[in-house]
Amino acid sequence: MFSLGISMNYKKTAAFVIALALFGSVYATWIAGAVKGTPDETPANLIANGDLFEGKITNKNVEPMKLEGVGVYDRSCISIGGGLTDCHGGIKTEKYGVIDFNYQHDMARKPCIKPNDKVVVTILDSSGDAQVQRVF
Repeated sequence: MFSLGISMNYKKTAAFVIALALFGSVYATWIAGAVKGTPDETPANLIANGDLFEGKITNKNVEPMKLEGVGVYDRSCISIGGGLTDCHGGIKTEKYGVIDFNYQHDMARKPCIKPNDKVVVTILDSSGDAQVQRVF
């Protein structure tokens, strides 16, 4: 058999290192996908680049439109069971001033809207139904 002077131990070590590197890259790719999540897991959880919240504007008469805003307060957070919390988040907008957005969310998955959070408010109808998306 033709030999380049490479020992059998070196070949076994090299094969082991290559197999370990291949396994590590497959594992890292799998973990990255698991951490990021899949779209069908929680479809409304991460839309575009921030958490999406659904709720109602309670302090202003509004009309359907999309607005930019900034969080100014988060208050009256009360546990309503099932892992959900009912909160009132204040969002300052150019058109309406500070709107009070009442929403329910799982604080472990989507933290409250907090002061200085940049958000996009989508007012769905004139009764105040709205979606608020945190923007990073």
